[in-house]
Amino acid sequence: MKSRFSLKKIFPLLLFLLLIFNKPSMAQTSIGVGLGNAYLQPVGSLHDWFSGSFNAPRLEFIFNRQSSGLWHIFATAIHFDQPNKDKLFYKDLHLDLKLYGLGVGYLSFLSRPVWGLQPFGQAEVTLFRWQALRGAYQLEERLVPERFQQGWSFAGSLGAGLLVHLTSNLKISTSINYQLVVAELWPALALHLENVSGLQMAGLHLKLQWWF
Repeated sequence: MKSRFSLKKIFPLLLFLLLIFNKPSMAQTSIGVGLGNAYLQPVGSLHDWFSGSFNAPRLEFIFNRQSSGLWHIFATAIHFDQPNKDKLFYKDLHLDLKLYGLGVGYLSFLSRPVWGLQPFGQAEVTLFRWQALRGAYQLEERLVPERFQQGWSFAGSLGAGLLVHLTSNLKISTSINYQLVVAELWPALALHLENVSGLQMAGLHLKLQWWF
């Protein structure tokens, strides 16, 4: 039996990590903006439904930037629309998952820039509005009707990356992360489709930032 994920267990840990990452600094604070995209690879039972997706744009606003790290708020949209035909019993089953999120995170610099390169760790919390569709499917003996789900869910992510200082204002950020969305996709036993308890994904992110 698959395990259930609990908000009570996940978010105290995330809030603790955000506080740990937020080290004090005497540096002058400043702001910035960022725009990027990501490749997201489903992990765990979500991988039984979907293949990876390059459709994950993101817009972020940087604030309270200091020498030790920075805070950011962001908006993102994620779309999985390619079924994992290596895992599905019925290869032509229509599956679609969309997530629209707003979040906040903290990025902690692990060292000072060296040759314009600066490693970092980060943690984020996101509130998602999500929609999932499993299309109808005609079996020999009966028609399995489509199923639509939607809801609001929190998500947490942890990651690490490298910031490239091209100029004093222009930066490129590349990172990897693991994210868990506390949501469930219902099974369809007639289609040999098991439930997904917790939407897990690993991401490779690339962002262009402008610091004011």
